[in-house]
This record gives sequence, structure tokens and C-alpha cells, in this order.
Amino acid sequence: MALSVRPPVQAAWMYAIGADNTKRLNAGATPSGTVISLDLLDVKAASIARLRKAGRYVICYYSAGTSESYRTDVDSSKLLTVSLNLGEVGRGGGEIWEGEKWLDIRGFGQSEFTQSRSARIATIKAVMTARLKLAQSKGCQAVEPDNVDAWSNDVSQKAPAGTRENAISAADQLVYNRWTVDTAHGFGLAALLKNDLNQASTLVSTYDGALNEECLSMGECGLLKPFADAGKAIYIVEYEPASFVTAAHKKTASKLHLNVILTDLDVNLAEPLARFGSW
Repeated sequence: MALSVRPPVQAAWMYAIGADNTKRLNAGATPSGTVISLDLLDVKAASIARLRKAGRYVICYYSAGTSESYRTDVDSSKLLTVSLNLGEVGRGGGEIWEGEKWLDIRGFGQSEFTQSRSARIATIKAVMTARLKLAQSKGCQAVEPDNVDAWSNDVSQKAPAGTRENAISAADQLVYNRWTVDTAHGFGLAALLKNDLNQASTLVSTYDGALNEECLSMGECGLLKPFADAGKAIYIVEYEPASFVTAAHKKTASKLHLNVILTDLDVNLAEPLARFGSW
């Protein structure tokens, strides 16, 4: 299928995946900016159609790498099976994202030589394929598959006995992330690489852009240079106050072609605290 329009390389954008923003969007709100990322499962198709009619480029967020116990749709419930899950997802400072666990994507690209592995992988593939089909049917132009960096995270927190901290390998993650973008393209959807900075140079040729959290505050945005060099969109969200807008950060954004917004950690603000990035 022909690929949807790729994400704009330079654009004012809005990160609206939080619960409060979802309610506003479904109630008729149209945030500022020309690009918006919103929740695939909870934002209504009619809301997406309205935003597109208003000229917005719509990116749809979904978790590609975790189960979410708070989701109420049938497909999400399929991911709650114990055999599909590893440990809880940390959010820093010793806290966790309540209700989320890392999916076990080990062996995703290997020969499925055991029945348990085959069933596990088949279920993950089926659910994620259904989500991408839903994105297509709702009118999303691109997707933002989240939690595709399990290999660089601790997946052992309250995990099944014997689970190692780094149970997911870099190779497992690359295979899964490539399958994700290929499947998205099969539905005519553009796909942005979410975080996973240390694999950005390897995946830049297949992904249509990148969306990253906090690379400026972490001093890691240089790892996204391959996307800038390839002329692909880079959207950055920082969970920082407006005072984070400094000459140094503006310079980095200009050099690396970053479209930066500042918002709250739960992504519930109706408008960003600030936007910057021009070149």
C-alpha cells in the first residue's frame, strides 16, 4: 500500500496523549500547531477526521512494547497473559508506570522452535497488527509505537522468577522494531522511532522520523543526527518548565533540526509551555 504523507520535517507540534487531552479532543478541541500526536485507542475516529479537516497531521500513539492493564479493549486484554509479560515499566526515581509491564519479545525473529514461544509471538503480532489496522481505519497518518527500547531498560522488576535485568537483547529489539515499521508501512502508515536512541543510526533507513522524550535534558540528542542528515522529521518533548528555553538549547535544536515542545510529565496540558526549533 502507498505510504501516507511523511511527517513534516519542520513544524509546530502538540503532544496530546494524556487522558485530559484525550477528553478535550473528543469534546471538540483543536490544539494549536500543525502536527499532533494523540492516543490511538481512546481518541475517536470522528475527532481525528475533524483534526485532519482542520489541517493537522495526525500521529497516533500506542504502546508496542508493553501490556497495559487499564485498557478496556479486547485486544489489550490478550496481552495480560502471564506468559507474555516480563517486569514492570519504570518511570525513574524508583517509580513505575502503574499497570504496565514489558512484553516478552525474546526470539521474535528466530525460528519458533517451541510451542510456547510460537503462541507468545503469534499473540503479540496479532494484537499489534490489529492496532495498526485500527490506526489506518481511524484515519491516522503516522504512528508512534512506544516502549520499543526494552533492551536498554531493566525488565526484571517484579518479573517472573529468573528474569534477568537485560533479558531483551539488542538483536531481539531490532527485529521487533523492524517488524513494527514494516507492518505499519503495509497499512500505508508512516512510523516514527520512539526513543531507542542507541539504535537510531541502524533504524533510520526504515523509519520515517523520530519522536524522543528528554534527549535535550539528558544530553543525548546528537544520537538523532542520522535522522537530521536523512532529512526526516524529529519531534522532541521535554518535561520541563518554560525556563528550559535557553540559547544553548535553541542552538542544539537548530543544529540538529529538532522540533521541541515543553509540557507536563502526564502530558495533560492543553497547550505546550513553549515551542522552539528553527533552521
